[in-house]
Amino acid sequence: MAWRHKACAPSPMIAAVHGQSSKPETGYDYHRLAEDLATILDRLDLRDAILVGHSMGAGEVVRYVARFGSQRVARVMLVAPTTPFSLKTADNPEGVDRQIYDKSVAALRADRVGYLKTGTPAFIGANPDPKVVDWVMAIALQASLQAQIQCLRAFSETDFRPDLEAVTLPTLIVYGTADSPSIPVSARRTHAAIAGSRLEIYEGAPHAVFLTNAERFNRDLLAFARS
Repeated sequence: MAWRHKACAPSPMIAAVHGQSSKPETGYDYHRLAEDLATILDRLDLRDAILVGHSMGAGEVVRYVARFGSQRVARVMLVAPTTPFSLKTADNPEGVDRQIYDKSVAALRADRVGYLKTGTPAFIGANPDPKVVDWVMAIALQASLQAQIQCLRAFSETDFRPDLEAVTLPTLIVYGTADSPSIPVSARRTHAAIAGSRLEIYEGAPHAVFLTNAERFNRDLLAFARS
């Protein structure tokens, strides 16, 4: 998603990349997303899993651990997280004004393609390969407009501060300094809220550090998995 309010807006294209799901009209709240993750882990009977959540996906990982525990999970990696709470409220002054999210929803409804394209620099860098832009846009446009709007509302309005208290697993938090301004703030706040967590900062990297800094990201992930 393209956030035009650079001073305080969340990262571009958050809640945009969902791929080809069944596109239900509802069910994009974090309770449901965590339940879906729990179903996958249970049905596959996975043990000692390492959960990696990017952007709004960080909230899904955190909500899963808070609701279902860590019996199946060994470690957690949160990449460019939107946790602990993205919305500005009386007790959360570091959040983003609701009107910014409302404007984003309106922009999505008015011109989804243009809105997403405007967000690509903060997502994959200032001078991305056109082929990468086309690829990212193709994935983003697989999601329904309804899903994108509901996910935007979900990540912006969900308070994960109580959930973070339940995360006692080894946790690595990663973000890039060229991401939208709210993401470094969220990453540092998440780091402070999870006791013993480790923070890795990618200088000059945008939101999708796993694409733009793939070699370092994969190295850090592997080292974290083995630590």
